[in-house]
Parts: sequence; C-alpha cells; structure tokens
Amino acid sequence: MIKAIIFDVFGTLAEIGDRRRPYARLLRLAAQAGRTPQPDDAARIMSMNGDIWAIARWLGLALSPALCDELADELAMEISSIRLYPEVVPVLRALQRQGLQLGLCSNLAEPYAPPVLSLLPFEFDAYAWSFEVGVVKPDHRIYSTVWHVVAGRKLTINRGEFRLKFDQGV
Repeated sequence: MIKAIIFDVFGTLAEIGDRRRPYARLLRLAAQAGRTPQPDDAARIMSMNGDIWAIARWLGLALSPALCDELADELAMEISSIRLYPEVVPVLRALQRQGLQLGLCSNLAEPYAPPVLSLLPFEFDAYAWSFEVGVVKPDHRIYSTVWHVVAGRKLTINRGEFRLKFDQGV
C-alpha cells in the first residue's frame, strides 16, 4: 500500500509561463568571457544555495549594474510566471484527505523555491531541493534525503510504500 508520494515541481505540478532563462544567459556570458563550459554547469547551478549574483561570481563574471538589473528583472519575470497546473490543487487535497504523506524533490535554483511553495495549497511533509541537498536528480542522495524525511515523520513507511512522480503531471 502506498503511504507517500513525492512529486517533482516543474512538468509535474507547475510550469513556467514566461521562460527567460537567466541562468542559461549567465552561462553564455561566461563562455563569451572566455570560460570553458563544463558538462555539469547546469547541475552545479541547481545544486548551489545562492542567488543569481552568487552564480555569476562562481562563473567568474563581473557584471555591470545595468546587466545585473536586467538579469534580476528576467529572473523576476520568469518566477512571477510560475503557475500550478489546473488539476494540481484538487488532486493534492484528495491525496492529503487519504492520509498520504506528500513531498517535493526537485532540481531547481534557489530563487524558484519560495514562489513554488507560496502556490501550494498546504505545507508538504518533506522537501528535497537540489540547492539544499547539493546534488541533482538522478543522484541517489537527493532521493534518499526526501525518503528519510518522510520516513522519519511516519516510521512505518518502507521503500515499497513510497512513490516518485516526476515530469508527467499529477
């Protein structure tokens, strides 16, 4: 019997309506400035607990105030366009009424988490954000983190009673 369901955020519960991709732009700016792109750059960005300015510093970028403002505006516009899919709230409430433990496990940069949390109809039982755990899916440590939080709240949950729901809608 399933006792816990862990959801991804984007592509499952929510979408970004106005994609501006400020972090991808930072990566392009870093490449234009001579930094060699690394295969794990995107994963590193999503596993860092820092704002867009911390990411720019990590990339070795010294941005002008005007460009900083522009990137901040792009990020703000992207974040303000985050919406839950229409069916999400009724489904989550139904799962909660059934007594299921609910969690989030998502690869995302730190600024995206607060707006996502503000859209949810209630607080979930567990969260594993890549920027907090320091790794991204599919690294087993992010799944282990969320499972341990859920299992710690309800000690009768075994791994077979736990389902992950990613990138398919609710």
